[in-house]
Amino acid sequence: WTSLRQPPASSSRTAGMRVPTFRNAIFAAASNGRPTFECQKCGAQSPKKFQRCLRCGEFETCVKREEEKAVSKKAGRDTTVFSLAEAVKSLGSQNAARLQLHDEEFNRVFGGGIVPGSVTLLGGDPGVGKSTLALQLLTTISDSLNKSVSFQEQKNLLYVAGEETVEQVASRAARIISDTGSASHQSWSTNLPDNLLIMSETTVEAVIGVIERLKPLVVIVDSIQTMVSLDIAQSPGSVVQVRECAQLITKAAKENRVATIIIGHVTKSGEVAGPRLLEHVVDTVIYLEGERRNQNRILRAVKNRFGRTSDIGILEMTPNGLRGVKDPSSLLISGTTTIQGTEGSAICIVMEGSRPLIAEIQALTTENPYFGSGQTSPTKRVAIGLDYQRLSVVLAILGRKAKIKFSRSDCWVSVVGGLRLNDSPACDLAMAAALASSKTGRIVASSTCFAAEIGLGGELRSLPQLERRLREAAQFGFKRCIVAAESINGKLRREGLHTRFVESMKVIPCRTVEQALAIGLNMSNVAIESM
Repeated sequence: WTSLRQPPASSSRTAGMRVPTFRNAIFAAASNGRPTFECQKCGAQSPKKFQRCLRCGEFETCVKREEEKAVSKKAGRDTTVFSLAEAVKSLGSQNAARLQLHDEEFNRVFGGGIVPGSVTLLGGDPGVGKSTLALQLLTTISDSLNKSVSFQEQKNLLYVAGEETVEQVASRAARIISDTGSASHQSWSTNLPDNLLIMSETTVEAVIGVIERLKPLVVIVDSIQTMVSLDIAQSPGSVVQVRECAQLITKAAKENRVATIIIGHVTKSGEVAGPRLLEHVVDTVIYLEGERRNQNRILRAVKNRFGRTSDIGILEMTPNGLRGVKDPSSLLISGTTTIQGTEGSAICIVMEGSRPLIAEIQALTTENPYFGSGQTSPTKRVAIGLDYQRLSVVLAILGRKAKIKFSRSDCWVSVVGGLRLNDSPACDLAMAAALASSKTGRIVASSTCFAAEIGLGGELRSLPQLERRLREAAQFGFKRCIVAAESINGKLRREGLHTRFVESMKVIPCRTVEQALAIGLNMSNVAIESM
C-alpha cells in the first residue's frame, strides 16, 4: 500500500489533475449552450473571445458564432441506401471528355480543359477581372459546344450573379462578344448566345434548385461571399455561411455532374476570404494576379486535382476581355536589354510549371544619405516580384565573396512586366549581376543571360530542366549563357548539350559567383579561373 500511495518520481504538483489541452481548453466548442467564437481565418473555435488566434496567429479575426440547428442522425441519413463500389476500368472512358477552351492559356491552367462535375475556386484582387474572366469562359464554352459532339445533352450555361443585376451582366457579356468592345441594348439579341442563362440570386437553396432542374453544363457563382443559406442565422460572408454554402454547391455539382466555378474575394494578404476549408472542398484553386494599371494578367493554378499545379497563363486585358499572349517572354524583357544591355538589368530563364520564360530583372542601388549621420534611417531593401529573403541572401554573398559592399546602399529589385517569379533559385545569378551592374556602373555584356543558383559559399549550382531553358534562350536570340560548371560536367556533357548550342549560343560554365560576374560584366580586376 505504501508503494501505491507514493507518486512516481517524474510527477509534479499537477499529478492527478486534468491538464487542459490545446483543443479542449481553447478551441473546443462550448457544450453548455453558451455562444462560441470562431476565427475567420482558419475556422478555429473558442468559448471565449480572443484577440489573436492561437492556431493561425492572426489578429482581430474573432467573430461570434451563432448556435446552429442540430440535425438528427436518423433524419439526415437513410440507412437503407448505400453507395456501390465500381471498377476503375469501367469509369476511365466516361470521365475522359473535357470542355476544351479556345484560348490555349486557359487550357494550360485548367490542365487541358474543364472536367465535368469539377468545382473551381477563382480568386483575385478587386477589379482585377474575375467576373470578366468567368463570363468570358462561358462565351468560349458556348462556341465550343456548337462544334463539339461530346456534350449534346447538356447545352445550358448558367451565370449566378450575387453582386450585379441581370442587365449589368448581359451588357458586359455583349461587350466581350462584340468586336468593337462596346455593346448597346439593340445588339444583345444578336450577340449573346441562346444557351447562356443569367440569374440574380443570393440564396443557395434557390441556386441548387435551378441546377437540379436545368442541369446546365457549367455554372458560375459570383460570388461565394454573397451566398446565404436559410438554415443558418448569420450574415453573408461569415465563416459559417461561406463554409456551408460552398459544401452545398459542391455536393450539387458532384451529384448532377455540373462543372462549377466559384468566385471568391481575397483578403489584404492575397488569400481567399473565408475559412481554409474552402480550398480543401473544391477541386481546383486558381488565382488571377495583376495590377489595375497594368494590362497584363497572370492566371496561376495553386491546386489542381486534374493537372499540374505550377502552370501559369499569361493574359492581356483588352476591350473585349482577357486574351492569351502567344509570346509571353516578349512582355517580360525590353529590346535594348537583349541587344546591347542596360545598366542594372540582367536576363534569367525561369520555369513556370512546364513552360520556360525569359524574364528581366532590374536593380537600382543608391547611397543612403542618412547612414553614419547619427539619424535612425536603416538601409532599404525592396523586392517586387521576387522573394525578399532571397534578396538579402544574394546581397550578403556579394559583400562577402565578390567584395561588392551594399551595407550603406538602398537596393530596389523588380521584375519587368509585373510577373511574380516562383522559381526563385533561377533568379539568383541574374539578380546578383543586376545588383553588381547598378553598384559598379558596368553594363552586362550584350546578348548574355544567366541560369544558375548561388549557394551560401558563393558557388554556382545547376538548375533543373536546363536543356529547355537553354533552348528557349537560343530561340529568343541570346548568344551567351552563363551556367554552373557542374552542369557541364554532369548531364549536359553526357548529352552533348554544350556542343549542340555552340553555333547558335555559347554556354559558359563558371564555378563561383565571382567568376560569373567577371565574365558577365567584363570586370578585369577579378581573376578568372580557366575552365
